[in-house]
Amino acid sequence: MTNDALIFSGDDLQHQHDALLEVNTQNHELQERITALENQLSTHLDIVMHSHHTVQEAEQRLTLMAQEHQHRIDIVIHLTEEKQNLQDRIEELESLVEQQKDAAIHTFQENQALHARIDQLEKEAEVLSAQAMESSGIDMTDLKIVEGIGPKTEQALKEAGIIDLKTLSEKSPAHIKSILNKAKGRLRSADPTTWPRQAGMAAEGKMDELKKWQDELDGGRE
Repeated sequence: MTNDALIFSGDDLQHQHDALLEVNTQNHELQERITALENQLSTHLDIVMHSHHTVQEAEQRLTLMAQEHQHRIDIVIHLTEEKQNLQDRIEELESLVEQQKDAAIHTFQENQALHARIDQLEKEAEVLSAQAMESSGIDMTDLKIVEGIGPKTEQALKEAGIIDLKTLSEKSPAHIKSILNKAKGRLRSADPTTWPRQAGMAAEGKMDELKKWQDELDGGRE
């Protein structure tokens, strides 16, 4: 083997060594790129996982929103039905009020007619009573027609506003007694229990009936 062959071999070895170094360098660069790619891939996977989690949360939120929306729809439907029921009830009550109003108007008209009839009958009774008084010659202002009433009692009653037999017939014994209790003398001991009835009979011209009853009384007392 010559020196040139040995030198060639040495160059070849150097070339191979350099080639190996270059390959190692390339391998190292590739490894770094692979590592970088793996890091990028890991980052992308993290992003994908985060996005997937975010999507799941969004889906859950959408589900909750859909449930809430449905709940609100149910509430609206319920309120609409309740509103319709209230409107139906209002219409029913308005109809009932209208019926009651008509009935009240009818009753009021009947009452008005009855009052008018009562007024008419009272006027007719007053006319008949006056005619009876005239025919019988009874003085309606003479309270002494009532057994138990004397001149002083008559005066006390007239001073209190009881000026005739008709007015006396409309007063209660208790009212008459309160007038007598305010008077002086023996009037307080009088018993006016029968006086309104006696006065009523006299005012109606029932003198025969009054006389018969007075015969049974004792000083105007039963």
